[in-house]
Amino acid sequence: IDEVRLYDVALDQQAVLEHYAGGAGNCTHADAMYLVAGYHMDETSGNIASDVSGNGRDGLISSGIMRVGGVVCCPEH
Repeated sequence: IDEVRLYDVALDQQAVLEHYAGGAGNCTHADAMYLVAGYHMDETSGNIASDVSGNGRDGLISSGIMRVGGVVCCPEH
């Protein structure tokens, strides 16, 4: 996973395409105010995925599992 963004609203297809075209790290889109957490997933060391949204929701990376606020986002299968 390269880039993860969590919003508290549903994005329509056009908004998703605009985000994709804007490239990694572009959090200036009109719906950025709905951004709950954002992760570039480009950390090269440590076990923290930094939240780039400004909301302070850093994630803990453990054995390929990311935990945000104690919630497992991507459980192993």
